[in-house]
Amino acid sequence: MNGYLIFLTLLFVALATYANMKGVYQWGTLLSGFAGGFALWLLFEGRLNPLVSFSTGFLLTVAFEWGLSPRKR
Repeated sequence: MNGYLIFLTLLFVALATYANMKGVYQWGTLLSGFAGGFALWLLFEGRLNPLVSFSTGFLLTVAFEWGLSPRKR
């Protein structure tokens, strides 16, 4: 396991939580995307291209967070 990926995932989870608690949902969604990207990269480390796994995790997390966002569109 890569310690840097674990650290980055937990860091971005904490930052996204803080941003969402402060009501800055756009930043919270973006930071959650980074957390999801690093988490999927960690999950598929050594089995899948890092760029593909990060991009997939980022896009899926942002899409999920965008659907749950409490802001009015």
